[in-house]
This record gives sequence, structure tokens and C-alpha cells, in this order.
Amino acid sequence: MTISDATKRRTHSRAAERLALLKRETVTKLVALENAATPPLDNAELGRGLELADEDRAAARALGRLRSEAPRNAGAVPARATRALIELALEGEVLVAIQALAMPGARREVLFCEASEATRLGADWTLTNLAGGPVPERASAASDDIDWEDEALWSGGAVAAAPARKPEARQGAKRNAGPRHDLAEGLVERRWQPRRGDDGRVEPRPLLGARTVGTLGLGAMRLSTAPERPSEQDAIALLHAAWDAGLTFVDTANVYAADETELGHSERLIARARDCWAGDPKTLVIGTKVGMARPGGRWVPDGHPEHLKRACEQSLVALGVERLDLLQLHLCDPRIPWADSIGALAELKQAGKVAHLGLCNVNVAQLEEARRLVDIVCVQNVCNPFDKTAFTQGMVAHCLREKLTFLAHSPVAGHRGVNRALNHRALSDVAWRHAVTNTEVVLAWLLSLGPHVIPLPGATRLDRIESLQRALSLKLSDGDLAWLDEAFPFVRETLEGAMEAPSQKSSQEREVVLTVGIQGAGKSTWVGPLVERGYARLNRDSMGGTLASLVPKFDALVASGATRIVLDNTYATVQSRRDILAAARAHGLPVRCVWLDASVEDALVNVCQRMLENYGRLLSPDELKLASRKDPSVFPPAVLYRFARLFEPPELAEGFAVIERKPFQRRAGAASNKALLLDFDGTLRRTKSGAPYPSSADDLEILPGRSEVLKRWRDEGALLLGVSNQSGVAAGRLDVPTVQALFERTCALLDVEIDVAFCPHEAGAPQCYCRKPMPGLGVAFIERYALDRSQTLMVGDLESDAEFARILGVRYVPAAEFFG
Repeated sequence: MTISDATKRRTHSRAAERLALLKRETVTKLVALENAATPPLDNAELGRGLELADEDRAAARALGRLRSEAPRNAGAVPARATRALIELALEGEVLVAIQALAMPGARREVLFCEASEATRLGADWTLTNLAGGPVPERASAASDDIDWEDEALWSGGAVAAAPARKPEARQGAKRNAGPRHDLAEGLVERRWQPRRGDDGRVEPRPLLGARTVGTLGLGAMRLSTAPERPSEQDAIALLHAAWDAGLTFVDTANVYAADETELGHSERLIARARDCWAGDPKTLVIGTKVGMARPGGRWVPDGHPEHLKRACEQSLVALGVERLDLLQLHLCDPRIPWADSIGALAELKQAGKVAHLGLCNVNVAQLEEARRLVDIVCVQNVCNPFDKTAFTQGMVAHCLREKLTFLAHSPVAGHRGVNRALNHRALSDVAWRHAVTNTEVVLAWLLSLGPHVIPLPGATRLDRIESLQRALSLKLSDGDLAWLDEAFPFVRETLEGAMEAPSQKSSQEREVVLTVGIQGAGKSTWVGPLVERGYARLNRDSMGGTLASLVPKFDALVASGATRIVLDNTYATVQSRRDILAAARAHGLPVRCVWLDASVEDALVNVCQRMLENYGRLLSPDELKLASRKDPSVFPPAVLYRFARLFEPPELAEGFAVIERKPFQRRAGAASNKALLLDFDGTLRRTKSGAPYPSSADDLEILPGRSEVLKRWRDEGALLLGVSNQSGVAAGRLDVPTVQALFERTCALLDVEIDVAFCPHEAGAPQCYCRKPMPGLGVAFIERYALDRSQTLMVGDLESDAEFARILGVRYVPAAEFFG
């Protein structure tokens, strides 16, 4: 038996066709993966993420071969495991996580991971489900502590984050297991207990001043937006059943509809149900929303004042009323000043078209800014055990302290996330003990947070209304509450903060001062006078350890009688500040937050100035690493960019008595000299061979028109100063004497004298402060020659030159424009 030549040719042709098809499919799928980020991932980023190679160039080449249509790469297709990974990502079975750029010149990190793993990623990672499905909630931020042994820190790459794990129920819990009361000692006993009527159900709650509504509201969104929404007859029957059961607050919006062609669908449906309901319509409160548009069925913020007023008029017509009970702003439109949107709502209320105003999907700062402009009666944010944002960012505690109604939408994680509640062990334990469902436990638990919390579950079936009634009758024991608080500890911390509200004023005789700010913002300088006045100082850099390790030291200081303590650390995240705030609260000490608000750019310049002052020069990457072991003021640039990625501004809702924001202001010196800062390669000179950089004097030539312009600036009193990256030294292609000789030859051909400083270190993300765009070379020249930034110009040809000028605070002019 054998194969004929004709058959072999046909076989090879078919194999080539199949390979070409696989190649085309691969390219299409790779494009989809690249577009998971904005801007799209480059070959090196995606190649490393797919583990095609560990090094950037090798990864880029490997991915390039997969995409290449050249005949020599016709057989280059992904390995079987790589193809499977790509399929899983496109099907949404695994998620694509992309970390923000660590710093200029760095590449983004790409991670393919399971949803359960993604919960441990910090807020500087963007999660994408390429199939359009949901992504899990993550820790709000990484730890503020830095792993100084992390090589990425010193190589200019993405700094490894240390995100806190998401609190979960103990997987080994048994149905008859008891709670650990020690974890909630004293809290469960002080937990607010809902008042109940004779039927055992939780009594109505205040919403609009003296008006009360059912303890649970009803979210009407899916009655109008669900792909298979109930018929109008069934929807009206469901609304009647809800109102008969005491769920007398219904939440809607003018955009609850299939698309823009039927805006007001939900409002009209509710109005028809109200008009034919056998009960008293005066007992109902209908809350609607404005601030969203639905072009093409999409959900697009629109906070323009005219849009808000027009939408309000449409809601009045759809609901058939002269005045809306409650009008809520759907969300903040980043394109429109917040005060303009709030001002429009205030005008509607003043005109008598709205009785009360509320906000949705806001943070504490936005809420308080709005309250300074108009009375706000309620806040509606996502709130459930699986999205802790409303808890950790302080909104729940703030509303409880301020006695504002908090409307918890998506209380069981929405229709897409309900399976998380159904499969959660701690919820199942409590549900089993009471013979109820997990979702009913969640609702009863949310009701125990306080008298101003109203969950807003949705429903599209009548049996759901029956379940909501059972939730109203469910009374959780102290043991149940302690068990749930163990599974979701962030809720316990929220209640502690709400129950023990901080003092409104911080007395300098008895206070904790906590500084917040980027490295290099001047924290050590600022706390000096406080220490001289007798404040005890707790500083992680001088004491060693982590921020958490400062808490027992703080407790010991207070126990010894100290009542004035200052902690000057970065405290970049809410998480990093939480423990010390809790400790201060336990001791009854108010905490004054001093936010030294300096930008990354200002911090970079400050670090360079401090390095020049302490060491007389800019340190190399190896010297930085060595010096950092003894000098906490020395660290690589990646540390500053890490802070910027993770930073969460402090808010009063965290438990501060007061926050003092101190914007950084650079002190003006006696500088008066003007200068030109000049890039060399591509700006003043080029190579005859076409190579990007010269390696010999014979290959070097001056670009046209350079000499004349430079002489004119020199004659007008400007200093001529060169700043150049020369990574060829680190790569071994050049040595320092050759580089210096090439600069001397360039100046000779230009017939001008230029004082040149250059960085000999590796290309890529800067590992030092002298490689542009880091500002070190410019800072050194400013210090040496007393340069006036307003009279100093940077001339270059690359983006790194423009960024260098921006960080340094001088004007940038592209070489082509400057030399004409």
C-alpha cells in the first residue's frame, strides 16, 4: 500500500488550505485580544501575556510570526495550548486583565485568569470579559506597602501589587457550625434591631421627611428592559401584588425601556398600574431618574441641564402627575460640571415640579458637594455582599451617620449575579437554619444595617414577591449576624465607623495627625515643627516594617499617655488608612488628615533635588538600589508611578475629623538665567548611514539650519545645554569616551559650545532619574546654573523629550518647528 503522487499533491494542497484557514482565524482572534485594551495591546505586551516568550523583543517577534502573511511564516500557528487559551478568553471562560502602565516607557502587563483569581487584583488592573459577560468585583486597591525585593521595582517594569484578598466565607463551614462571637464582640449586641409589627414583619421606614414606605422597595427596571419582559397585564399584576404586600416605594427611570424609541415605558406602566390599583395611591412613592440617554439601546450619561429638564417634563407626562415624588440623578456625567447638573435639579425643585431630590451612583465627595447646593434626601448605590464599594468607600456609614436614606440597588448582586448568593456557604448556613432562601437572608441582613437602609430588589415573576414577603418576616439572630459579619468583615467595619462617629473637630491638645501624600511631597519637612512641639512620630521608613505594624506601636504610645501623635507615611489607599483610623477611634482620638497634594511630576523633581543635595549627583540604578537600604529617601522612579496608580483621595466618610488639603507649591528661588535644553540625536545631528545613532565621528552630520539658530540664542544670552539618552553604553555598543568624543565633534561642527549631560543607562522604562523623560538632567542644570523655568526651552524630536519638558515644568518646542 502506498500513496500516489497525485494524491500526495492533493493532500499537501488540502493541508496548506487548512493551515491558511487556521492562520486567518488566528489573526482575527489576535486582533480581538489586542482590542481588549485602549490603545490596543502591542505585539510585545500580548506575546508576553500569552507566554510566547519572557523577553519583550522575543515575544514581539513570536507574535509577529503568527500574524505574518509572508510565505516563510505560513506554518507559524499557535501551539495547541495557546489556541485553547485564546478560545477560552474569547468565550469569556477566562478573563483578560491588563495592568495600567507602570511608568513612561514601560509596557502593560497582561494576565489571563479565572474569575476567582481576578478578585485578588488591585484597582490598577482593568478586567475584560471578551464575551460581554460580567466581571467580578475586586479589592479596591493594592497594599500601600512596597516589596523592596521586587525586581520589577528596580527594572522600571510594572511593580508587583500586593492586593488584599476579597473576604470570603470559610469554605469548610458546616451547616450546624456556630459563629465566632469574638470577631464581632460588642458589635452584634449594639446592632440596630428592626422594629416589627404584630405580624412579625419589619415596619415601614422613613423616606421623604414624614412619609414612610415599605421596608423593601421594588426596582422596576427589568419589567421594561428584560429581553423577555412580562406582558403589560402580568407586570401590572406583579406591581399590585408588591403594593398589596407593603412594598410601597417603586424605583423607575425615564430610560427604563428597550431603547430610545419607547422612553418612559416603565413610568407609563407604573402609572397604569397605579390608576387601576384597589389600594390607596396616596400610600405609594414613585421615584424616577434623569441623567441617562439610550441611543441605539446603549446606556450613555447625559447630565446636561437642558437634557435633565426635558427628561423631567417627559416623566411628569408619563406618570400623569403635576409634581414628582422623588427625582434622582442617575449618575455623574464626566463631561458636564457637577454643579451644573445639580443646579438644574435645584431649579426643577424650586419650580415645584419635584418634591424631593436624590442621587444615584455617587461617592461621598459628590454627595456633599451636591448637598451644599440643594437638599438631598436619599442616595442610591449598588450595595450587596459581593460589591463592597458602598461599604469600603464610606457611603453606607456616611448615610447612617447623616440619617440619609440609603437605597441599596442590586441587593443580591443583580439578576446576573444571583448565583453568587445561591452558592455562598455562609449564606447557605443561615438559610438552612431558618428554612429560607439565600437571597432572603441577604435582604434581611441588609435591613439590619440601620433604619435608613432600604434594599431595592427587582422582580419579574409573582413568586418573587412572595419571597420578598418572607424576607420581611425573617428575624436574624445575634449568632446569624456574627456569622455573616465574619464572612463579610468589611460590613462590620462600616457599622463600627457609623456607630462611633468621629469628633467633628480635632483639638491640637488631643489628636492624631495622619499625612497622606506621594513620596517626595515633603511629608518629613512638614512634620518637623509638630515633632518640635511634642508630637510623637510614627514613621514606617525610620521604624521599618509595614503600615500594619505601626498600629500596635500606636496603641502602646496611647497606653503610655501620648495624646498627640503624627504618622507621616504615604497612606495611598483607603485600605492602608483603615487600621490606624480604627485604632484611633477605639481610643477616642480624632484624626486630622493632612493631604500633601503633590503631583508625580513635582515629586520626581523633588526627589532629584534631594538626591543632588545629599549625594552631589544623580545615582545610577545600582547605586539607587544600594543606597535605598540605608536611606529611605532613595527609591526608583517606579515607586512614584505606583503611588499614582493606586492613590485614593482621603474622604471624611473614612472617619477623619477633618481633611486639610495642602496643594504643593514650589518655592521661587533667585533663578534668573535663560537656557535652551537640547536633545542631540534627531534634533541637532543625524547619521550618514541612516543608523539611529552615530558610533563614529565619520558617520555624523549636522542637520540643516542648526548652527545659525543656536548662535542667535547664545548671542541673546541663552545658555546652551545638552540632555541626551545614550543607552548604547549600557548595551555595550559604545563606551563613555566615544560618546563624549561624539558630543565634542557635534559641537565643533555646530561651532558653538554646549554643556552636555547624558544618561548611559539601559533603554526602556527608566530605572534611574537621568534617563529622559525623567527630569534629573534638567534638574541638575537648573540647580547648577540658576535657570528660570519660564525662560527655559526644551527642543527635541521625540515624545520622551516632550514629556521631559512637561515634568520639568519648561516649555517644549519640537525641533522641526524651532529650527524651521
